[in-house]
Amino acid sequence: MSSVRAAVSYTSSRIQDAVKLRLDKEDLTLYKIQTIPEVFEQACKLHGGMRALAFKSVGTSNDWRYMTYKEYSLQVDKAVLLLLRSGIRPRTTIAILSSNCSEWLYLEMAALKIGAVVMGIYPTSSTKAVHYKLKISEAFVCAVDTIDQMAKVNEVALHLPDLKAVIVLGDAFEYTPHQNLSYYHWTDLIDTQFTKDLEEKFLEYRKAVYANECAILVFTSGTTGMPKGVMLSHDNIITSVKKVLTLVKLDSSNLVSYLPLNHVAAQMFEVFFGLMTGSCLHFADREAIKGRLVDALIHIKPAMMFGVPRIFEKIRDKILYEKKKSNQDMDSIKTNLGFENLKTFIVGAASSDPELKRFYLDIEMPLMDAFGLSETSGGVTLNKEFNNFQTVGKPISGLEIKINKPDKQDEGEIFLRGRNVFMGYLNNENKTQETIQADGWLRTGDLGYLDPNGCLFLKGRIKDIIVTSGGANVPPLRIEQIIKKELPCVSNAFVVGDGRKYLTVLLTFKTFVDVHSDIPLDDLSPETVDWFKSLDFDFKYLSEVLNAAKLLQPSIYGKIMQALESGLKKANDQALCNSQKVQYFTVLPNDFSVPTGELGPTLKVKRNVVLEKNKILIDKMYSENASNKFAV
Repeated sequence: MSSVRAAVSYTSSRIQDAVKLRLDKEDLTLYKIQTIPEVFEQACKLHGGMRALAFKSVGTSNDWRYMTYKEYSLQVDKAVLLLLRSGIRPRTTIAILSSNCSEWLYLEMAALKIGAVVMGIYPTSSTKAVHYKLKISEAFVCAVDTIDQMAKVNEVALHLPDLKAVIVLGDAFEYTPHQNLSYYHWTDLIDTQFTKDLEEKFLEYRKAVYANECAILVFTSGTTGMPKGVMLSHDNIITSVKKVLTLVKLDSSNLVSYLPLNHVAAQMFEVFFGLMTGSCLHFADREAIKGRLVDALIHIKPAMMFGVPRIFEKIRDKILYEKKKSNQDMDSIKTNLGFENLKTFIVGAASSDPELKRFYLDIEMPLMDAFGLSETSGGVTLNKEFNNFQTVGKPISGLEIKINKPDKQDEGEIFLRGRNVFMGYLNNENKTQETIQADGWLRTGDLGYLDPNGCLFLKGRIKDIIVTSGGANVPPLRIEQIIKKELPCVSNAFVVGDGRKYLTVLLTFKTFVDVHSDIPLDDLSPETVDWFKSLDFDFKYLSEVLNAAKLLQPSIYGKIMQALESGLKKANDQALCNSQKVQYFTVLPNDFSVPTGELGPTLKVKRNVVLEKNKILIDKMYSENASNKFAV
């Protein structure tokens, strides 16, 4: 059993503190206390000669390089040496500002081996966001993979007294060093060996790694103010992953890394799933999440994949497009797209449309709903009943769920309690105590209820619930899903109505996305092209549609508006009550995206950003002369 450091509380807001573990006899018998380095070393010893990591060779498109678990371990030892040379110590933070790559994992495992804390920063973060996260975490070292990331760090270094060093990952590039920082290059490690003093320091540090101390910092999306640093202990992560694996039952196979590694889902379903099953984790290129994921899957042929609903919507659209274009049978299409080995699709991070789940079930690639939070180390529930399109399943072993202050429909805020509940929010004791109750219950901020079988129904985020001026509580998610079903040309339907007399909606047309910038293109998606063809219009570009709207051409504009209104009427016919019917809509000239701020790193809509950016348009839908229109 791993050593546990003495602690006086179950929560903490300081990296330097340990916390008490929420254990019971049954839980401790099945899931012993371990540190991440212990799990890593066991995996490398057990699977030594097997493939662990795969990545593309520099300058090639299809040649993959493979690394065994034994080689993985050796690379981590080299990274340990690099960190020790930089001066990092236990209970200090290393930040990694980089796209997914093998060096990301080498540094992560190396830092954990010497008792340091790992914090990933999303690669598209602004300089301001980078500064905030480096400052609040008191980061000692920051690793970067491009000159653009280096520029962000150098720009704010003068205001970061704790930051002492920068590590350059991958191939070296030219940069102007900052006078306050030391610089280290990954390529310099090839022939470097441990000196006696560094060896002694390593042995000293690794003895001070405890399972109940912070291992990983994950920042929330920060949709309401600055993001909070979620402190996850070694025990939080290891037990959460192990418990989820008992339900997924993944054998040694191929996995794909495409979600940003600073996200808890990527850590769980990619890094630690791979490690604990002896699987080979393939790094898709950095454009995968922007639209080229299917291209990566063709070569990787993974057995399991996690994604948010938007990812699976894109894959569904690709499948339907290929079927229409080639007229092949579905089995051939799945093989051509790299799905022949796929046993498990896990969808989470946002509620998915029942129609989306029905589609995948019909083609024998069922989606397994998952519900999790950064604050629960990723794991809460899994739905293994694929015919159940409404719930997100039952809780993982040892995790308690209760509905706090249920209303007449038995709905209320979802509370959770268990061993995988996080330590606390970094440097925010008040928010920690507000979120984790004295009796151990975690307030999730999600609304839901439990059915008689103990399955969890999600109703949406409490902060996203629309309360009209008449006092009606409206969950927008269901309405938005129905609208997109009735209008397949629509990429995003954003329902508005908080404090208003009625509901309105912002609509965006589906277009292709630039694989390099992630900016929506002018080219209409196949579904949108087909929708316009059903109206006898041969539009290929969004600009054509917008120009027709701008000119108010009656034969075109009127027909489009009538078709959109018809789709919304069909959606309104499915409303549960009059207060959930949409009265007006506005079509936006561009789709939502990550670079323009409406979407977060995992493609979830940032409601506050959309409301602020479109305030004038929204107000017009509540004016005396409100009407349906295009924002052109």
